[in-house]
Amino acid sequence: MRLFYAVQFSGDVKDKLCSVQAQLRAEGVAGNYTARENMHLTLVFVGETDKVQDAEAALDGLGCAPLEIEVCGTGIFRRNGVIWGGIIDSDDLERLQRAVFENVRKAGFTLENRAYHPHITLVREARLPQGYRLPETRRSWMAVDRVSLMKSERVGGRLVYTEVKGAVLT
Repeated sequence: MRLFYAVQFSGDVKDKLCSVQAQLRAEGVAGNYTARENMHLTLVFVGETDKVQDAEAALDGLGCAPLEIEVCGTGIFRRNGVIWGGIIDSDDLERLQRAVFENVRKAGFTLENRAYHPHITLVREARLPQGYRLPETRRSWMAVDRVSLMKSERVGGRLVYTEVKGAVLT
């Protein structure tokens, strides 16, 4: 099973991200657009594993309080053509990401230990019109009180993310 840990977005935040996608489409940006139901903030990517119970157990005892995240801005990773929505990094978000990372590592998973750059993938393999400038976006805030262990799979040719287990932040 292909697994990752994530924060799932509220309907309001998804609506705002979808409006950015609609603007990109209207302005001629082609690519593989992330489906509304798949929008999330990845905290830790595990990848393929059959150790699902260990992955579930890694959600226990995170020791992080609920927090608020700020969604703001757009950008592009030029090396792979990913257009992203920005998440303002904060100490609280960094603590949550590190807590999940450490719990997953202690559960026996080998993880890439690289800098965390919070973002939301809006478009993969983006092809922009010549001279195109990404749109500005309005800031929005969202309370985060839950972390989800998610599985990723292809169903009927579509990428589907499904929660395996969730943990409430206290």
